[in-house]
Amino acid sequence: MCKANYHFYFLSGSFPSIANPTQRQNMRDTMNYTLTGSYAGSLAGKTVWELVDILTIHYPVGDIAVLEEIYNEYLASGKVESIWITEEHGNKGTGPVSVLNRSFRFIQWAASHNLTAWQTR
Repeated sequence: MCKANYHFYFLSGSFPSIANPTQRQNMRDTMNYTLTGSYAGSLAGKTVWELVDILTIHYPVGDIAVLEEIYNEYLASGKVESIWITEEHGNKGTGPVSVLNRSFRFIQWAASHNLTAWQTR
C-alpha cells in the first residue's frame, strides 16, 4: 500500500487590475485583514496573509514598478511563498506580440530576483 504525502497550498482570490492603485489598496486591505474567528475560532487574531501561501494577481507586468512593489511587500518579506500571475494579456492584448513581450518581461524580472518557477507562475 502506497501512502501519499500531501501538502495543501492556499491561494488568495485573484486581485484584478492590480496596476490600479485602488485595487492594490484593496489587495492590501484584504491581505492585512485580521480575522475575528466568528466561524472558526482557531483563526481569531490571524491576518489573511498568514493563511495565504500564494498571492494571485491580474495584470502586473505592464508596469514592473507595480510588480516590484508587490514582490517587496509579500514575497521578499516572506509573507507569501509565491506570486502567481493569473491573467496578463486579456482583451487589451495586441495578439502574439503582446503575449511574447509580457512573457519575456516577466521572465526577465523573475530572473533578476533569482526566483524559482514555484515562486513565480
